[in-house]
Amino acid sequence: MKSLPLGIQTFEKIVENNYVYVDKTQHIYGLLKGGCFFFARPRRFGKSLLCSTLNSIFNGNKEPFKGLWIDNKIRYDWPIHPVIHLDMSQVSRENSAVLHASLMRTLSVIAKDQEINLTACATPSEMLGTLTKELFKKFGSKNRVVLIIDEYDKPILDHIETIEIASEMREVLKNFYEAIKGLDKYLHLVFITGVTRFSKTSLFSGLNQLVNISMDPNFAHLVGYTEDEIRVYFSDHLQKIVEEIKIPITGGMDELFCMLRNWYDGYRFWRDPSLRTTAANNDELARLYTPFSVLNFLYTADFSNYWFESGTPSFLVKIFERYHYSIESFENLTADMNELMTFDIANIPLTTLLFQSGYMTIRGYNKDTQSYSLEMPNYEVRDSLLKCIMAAMTKQRISAITTTMIELRRTLETENLNSFIEGDLA
Repeated sequence: MKSLPLGIQTFEKIVENNYVYVDKTQHIYGLLKGGCFFFARPRRFGKSLLCSTLNSIFNGNKEPFKGLWIDNKIRYDWPIHPVIHLDMSQVSRENSAVLHASLMRTLSVIAKDQEINLTACATPSEMLGTLTKELFKKFGSKNRVVLIIDEYDKPILDHIETIEIASEMREVLKNFYEAIKGLDKYLHLVFITGVTRFSKTSLFSGLNQLVNISMDPNFAHLVGYTEDEIRVYFSDHLQKIVEEIKIPITGGMDELFCMLRNWYDGYRFWRDPSLRTTAANNDELARLYTPFSVLNFLYTADFSNYWFESGTPSFLVKIFERYHYSIESFENLTADMNELMTFDIANIPLTTLLFQSGYMTIRGYNKDTQSYSLEMPNYEVRDSLLKCIMAAMTKQRISAITTTMIELRRTLETENLNSFIEGDLA
């Protein structure tokens, strides 16, 4: 039985060490012909593994892909492209000056590996431009450069509760990303991922060719797990859980999946499937499970809130405190495409915040009003959102709130109503 790739975001490490890899190469194939794409998803959804897989494909190393869709089902020539892969979650970002210096160090390392000298460059944008042009000279027009930027918005999101610092970080990134617009003839693919697409920032000023595929049904399953994928790739792990009765179920695999759906399924980020341009226009697209939560469940055989506990989004609590959203605001939410996909540092609509951070997903689409209705996708998310709201309202740490909720439940189960009403939970 293959091991579970918990915490592993490098494609070749997963394959070479016999971890389970959920084959996404069929969905990735549409990107390989080139272009300029932006792709947004919440954290913990597999964006970094997607970027790593793209990196490996463009390195021309066919061996790790043996047996996968791209090897068995399609003719692909495996051309070698030079890759500039920037993971913005790995650069230093305490303030704008630190970010500026860290970008220069990161590009210097990439250039050194390619035996390219960037010492004459004075800014990150100049370094990116020179590096791209020099790689183009080395590899030629048939093997243009591939630029992958993962978590492009991480330096801003880390400071989103402090508008002044977030704005400074935005300006550094704006100057850096603007370099891309003059490099089109040297680039085969630009692929940028993040949680949100900032508005009124001109982060991608001039990149008229940047195509936002975040809500495109044709790329709906680039990341995340469908139920069919879980059944196929994790069948051994699922069967082991059922046979060893690690959780209290009597209905076997059917009951297990019913519980899995309730806890971790339900995400939809795409438009009405009828708007797809593929041949299978009438097929309903499967909703998605959170990969991080599924992997942790398969490892522990315990239904728990893994997605939230993996890293409390403190900025979310601080934003709730700043804008004083009411409980009623979280019901019957609707939004148009612009509201779902754009994010303004100084003015954050509730629908935008919840959708882009993964606390809401698309329930349906109204063609007449061109608006989307939203819902919480599953129990894990409902539990997470409740804790965030309570933390904002009570000014208490989420860990303390969790303890209080457990004690309140205990008093109800023991029918100790006096303790429940009076708050005596000791």
